[in-house]
Amino acid sequence: KPFLYDSMGRFSEGMAEVHMNSSYAFVDHSKICIPWKAGTVKGFSYGLACVRLRDLYTDCEQCGFINKSGVTVIPHRYDDAASFSEGLARVRLNGKWGYINLLGKLVVECIYDNANDFNGGVALVNRDGRYGYINKRGEEIVPCCHLSLTHDMSVRGVAIDEESQTVVDIFGNEMSRTFR
Repeated sequence: KPFLYDSMGRFSEGMAEVHMNSSYAFVDHSKICIPWKAGTVKGFSYGLACVRLRDLYTDCEQCGFINKSGVTVIPHRYDDAASFSEGLARVRLNGKWGYINLLGKLVVECIYDNANDFNGGVALVNRDGRYGYINKRGEEIVPCCHLSLTHDMSVRGVAIDEESQTVVDIFGNEMSRTFR
């Protein structure tokens, strides 16, 4: 029996994205739930899926979010976007990253050159080549002054400033100068 799709993503919140001929759809375990549309998509998180569509008039791609009925609930206005993590999604606008909430409200301004998903209430961000951590209100709890930070997931809330060989907690407090 031939394959039905070019590719298929993993199931997330009961649905999986499938791809065929530059189009996507969502399926549950037995049928297509959201019909075929042109574009690319990321799986569902918090009931929303990130969708990238190409504007036929401007030939630009924009990202927005749909619900499980396939209805656009956060308009396609972002250059790039990631799935929701801890209730916030990374979005890129005019080359800078920020975060929106589940209602599509920008809660952290798009001022970062790079940004990661929230994990444990904090996110690693980069501005002007320097790294730091922000909380969900966008407050820099570790200022963007480190050349490199590595989040050590085995010790929750610890970051390593590789330049100064310093271990800091998520509040920027120095914990140790010897970690090697």
